[in-house]
Amino acid sequence: MMLSAMLTIVIKEDVIEIRFGPAGIIRKKFLLREIESCRIVKNPWYYG
Repeated sequence: MMLSAMLTIVIKEDVIEIRFGPAGIIRKKFLLREIESCRIVKNPWYYG
């Protein structure tokens, strides 16, 4: 089974939820009010 088969990002009113793997078995939530900054990065292809 390949865990990186699917990445889903859901942005709701006050939270960002990231689901990773089949059926979203790996999950993480971030409250929008706690995010202080963000930036665009470019990663090498071998980072996956």
